[in-house]
Amino acid sequence: MLIDEHQTKPTIIILSSGRLVNPGMDGSDYKMDDVLAPKRQCEIKQLVEQFKAFNPITVALEVDFSRNAEINAEYQGYLKGTYQLTRGEGNQIGYRLAKQLGHSKVYYVDYFRSSKENPKARSGLGDPKIVSFIIR
Repeated sequence: MLIDEHQTKPTIIILSSGRLVNPGMDGSDYKMDDVLAPKRQCEIKQLVEQFKAFNPITVALEVDFSRNAEINAEYQGYLKGTYQLTRGEGNQIGYRLAKQLGHSKVYYVDYFRSSKENPKARSGLGDPKIVSFIIR
């Protein structure tokens, strides 16, 4: 396969945040205001607007592979107005962003829980749609 020298490289943006729902879950113990408080909700909405300007074609959340169907069922409920966002960063940032962009689903990535039996599937690399989230 020849590579077109004029082909642009994909633009990638990765958000890494502390856990909004359970500070300390990753080994860091910090105090955080309630993410559902009006001030925090305003900040999250501003952050989502900034990411929206990037115009990503896909939103991928850090979710264990085994929860992919559950996550998309939640997201479909959110699109229909039957699911209320929880405090989690995937809900607060990911679902909101995907909805504002008109995405019909969200994708998963879970690098740290990759298994020896099927590392590609667990990391999302086995599905070309997952890799496409890096392209704008």
